Amino acid sequence: MPIKGIVILNSQVIIISMINGLEIQNFRGIKYCKLEDLSQVNILVGRNNSGKSTILEAIYFISSLGENYDKVRKIQKIDYLIRRRLEERTKKKMEKSITSIEKKNNIVNLTSSILNTDVFSQFFYNFDKNEKIIFNINIDNFTYFVEVTHKNDNQIELKTNVSDSISEIFKNVVFIDRNLSLSQLYDIIGDLKREKRKDKEIVKLLKEEFEVDVEGIEFSRYLGDFILSLTLKDTSIPIDLLGDGAKLAVLISSILLYLEGKGIALIEEPELHEHPGGIYTLLNFAFKIAKEKGIQLFITTHSSDVIKYSFKIAKEKGLKTQLVYLRKVNGRVNSVNLTENNMNLLEEIGMDVRVLDVL
Repeated sequence: MPIKGIVILNSQVIIISMINGLEIQNFRGIKYCKLEDLSQVNILVGRNNSGKSTILEAIYFISSLGENYDKVRKIQKIDYLIRRRLEERTKKKMEKSITSIEKKNNIVNLTSSILNTDVFSQFFYNFDKNEKIIFNINIDNFTYFVEVTHKNDNQIELKTNVSDSISEIFKNVVFIDRNLSLSQLYDIIGDLKREKRKDKEIVKLLKEEFEVDVEGIEFSRYLGDFILSLTLKDTSIPIDLLGDGAKLAVLISSILLYLEGKGIALIEEPELHEHPGGIYTLLNFAFKIAKEKGIQLFITTHSSDVIKYSFKIAKEKGLKTQLVYLRKVNGRVNSVNLTENNMNLLEEIGMDVRVLDVL
């Protein structure tokens, strides 16, 4: 099993501490799952309900030990996980923050402020509160554990051997899913504009793929509210009036540029609303930033284009890529690591890697 990822950038060798393996027990829809030999770029494929999104949620959950506050969403990570799968009307009934956190040595207590509501039960597989949720994370050839115990309807307890030094890896974890909106990123984009004009990279991305004659990104008033606009040669246009593909490109690129150094980016189905050409440009940009900053990527997808482009772009940029096929049976997730040669061979004989279980 590899110890660390190595990236060569401008003749300099950058050593990246990253997740090499992950074992999950009794978390949400997963009774058991084990991933091994993970790389800097990891593509998770499989049918609906195979556990892809739950794996992203598990990493996001674990990252709360390093930094529980989600700087993008401006909400505690545990709170977001509780809300993420709820119906909109149920979310609206909840307070802004529903979790209080108490840390003492290697024990963390999470307590809900909503009385008589079992908000934590959804984390336990099939709501079995007698079982422990267990995460084993292999980083730099050492296994760290997190054990989650259900104390009562409003409290869970986390025990871990994750040290402060290792928790640094989890301080820069972002979860990019379909619930994110551009309006949530106004502060982030404002910071990018002030920090060495990094917004220029977003402008370049839009020009390359979406043929928008854009000169910059500015905040302006529209119908009485402050909104984000693209400044053109003679006018400006609100970003919300662009196509979904362009908006997604602005969203993902802004978040990756905002990450402070090394980190982990969890990206759920980047192909949504994107033309194949847009997918290529977006992945090319994401992999470029991942290489420059030492970011480990976990990407779920149903798109064969995302799989093909990921191998091609990663090879060009010198990034190691792991394609992981997932299949869940009675809560147990079987994972198979596939190489580019495996994928090409399957295509040659007429098989689609995304639906191996029905072939």
